[in-house]
Amino acid sequence: MNREEFRQLLQNGPILCDGATGTALSDRGMPLGASDETWMLENPSIVSSMQKEYIKSGARILLTPTFACNRIKLAKHGLTDDIEKINVALANITKEAANDDALVAAEMGPTGEMIAPMGMLTFDEVYAVFLEQAKVLLNVAPDLFMLETFMSLDEIRAAVLAIRSICELPIVASMTFENTHTLMGNSASSVAITLVAAGADCIGCNCSSGPADLKIVLDEMKKVVEVPLFAKPNAGIPQMSKGKTVFPLQPDEFAKECRSLLKIGVHLIGGCCGTGPKHIQKLNDIIKEHTTIKLTKKPLYICGPRKEIQLSIDMPLTIIGERINPTGQEALSKDFVSGNCATAISMATAQIKNGASILDINVSAPGVNQPDMMYSLVENLSATTPSALCIDSPEDDALEKGLYRFPGKAILNSITGEATKCEKRLALAAKYGAVPIILPIDDSGLPATAEDRMKILDTILLKANEYDITKDEVIVDAMIMAIASGSDAMEAVKFVAMCHQKGILTVVGLSNVSFGLPNRTLINNTYLSMLAGAGLNLVIANPNDKNIIQTIDSINALRGHDDYCINFVKKYK
Repeated sequence: MNREEFRQLLQNGPILCDGATGTALSDRGMPLGASDETWMLENPSIVSSMQKEYIKSGARILLTPTFACNRIKLAKHGLTDDIEKINVALANITKEAANDDALVAAEMGPTGEMIAPMGMLTFDEVYAVFLEQAKVLLNVAPDLFMLETFMSLDEIRAAVLAIRSICELPIVASMTFENTHTLMGNSASSVAITLVAAGADCIGCNCSSGPADLKIVLDEMKKVVEVPLFAKPNAGIPQMSKGKTVFPLQPDEFAKECRSLLKIGVHLIGGCCGTGPKHIQKLNDIIKEHTTIKLTKKPLYICGPRKEIQLSIDMPLTIIGERINPTGQEALSKDFVSGNCATAISMATAQIKNGASILDINVSAPGVNQPDMMYSLVENLSATTPSALCIDSPEDDALEKGLYRFPGKAILNSITGEATKCEKRLALAAKYGAVPIILPIDDSGLPATAEDRMKILDTILLKANEYDITKDEVIVDAMIMAIASGSDAMEAVKFVAMCHQKGILTVVGLSNVSFGLPNRTLINNTYLSMLAGAGLNLVIANPNDKNIIQTIDSINALRGHDDYCINFVKKYK
């Protein structure tokens, strides 16, 4: 099954998955504390019988019992050397049980370890663990991959990227939540945006608690992404009874509570802990009463691990903080040469406090190992700040390292029409789901007129379409040059207006315009107002400059992005 076929299948749904594996096998004699994998290999007929019961109950997708079969989990039972044998053998039990009656989802679960900088494992190491398991599971020719019960956005994103690097099978990616956030503080919206950008085809939540609590999460996800939704709730919140964990929802109650999930348009649904064939049978009965709600186009979003930003042609004028750039900043350059992020983190905190919604990060300085420094900086900023990043570098390797490590959906700065760069960077944007900033420059340089810049932009957008990147998913840099050197500033204003008329987002690096002049603040603020009048959406500037922030606050009040000017009054009364 390819990704488009899977999407079409779910559009004809809702499609029913199976129920629990662990708790269902415990009910069939699997002892607590034993190696589940060893027990299942020793009792394949019991596993197969359970899965066939799920099919009889209406399940159309079976999960392989390989949830804990990654290298790190198996090491706890001394089974690391048997990783291929175990994954293939367990997956084949499911393949045989499914026969032609159900699809087979190769299941992968978390490692149980924390990723740096919070833990000891590196992102690269976790990526390699999931890549190893995914390659093994491909040997049994599954129909899709299923990632379940992840608590860390970093970790599940590593798994999605690893799978996507070796195949184009559909990926369902699911996390556990407390209310609308993961235990690591990731919002449901950021999780959804991030996982779709990484390459997931269906996203959702499982385990955690009962159906009612999962609805809250899925409601948030549905607002920001245009992909099918997945739900696999527990049979209620687990309770202790006579020293044993029990799940309170009986099959009828479980199915009744799942109605709320089906009403909001869940495309793929099943049962997690505490559910068995009877729960799935009752769920199958009520699925017949529901049709899948068709997917609708969503606005463009970027996000950090804990905060999302909607990008639209009528958005408020938004500042991208420019300070994390070593050009002309000796202390920052020294930090980057030594591999230190302390100064950059301090700068990030100050910029966000002073009004930056997005942070531009650039590590280009003599003597810096740019790919390694970009990886480290993105890792540390993601742990300390919630914001989206604009990853900026002249080096392709550094750009990719930043995009690879960022647990969000980033802006890629930048892509030109130059033959040696354009397609390579479009491919990077597509691979990581990043929003590219496009510069209207080709091998001949920057044209003098707005019309000629638009011709270059149109050419780049045609190439972008080959990577499934549309004009609604890019930001265009108006390319401000220093007026003291003879540049015509009004051509950039005209170009912004032309882009705005076509519904294309625009950004400028503001400080260039006043380079070499006295009273630069006056020039910058005046020019920013002119650009805003033409429809500018984002500005790369210094948020620590109060004059810039005051100008942006005024513009947003005047453009109707501050209802009754309440925010302006609170800030400046």
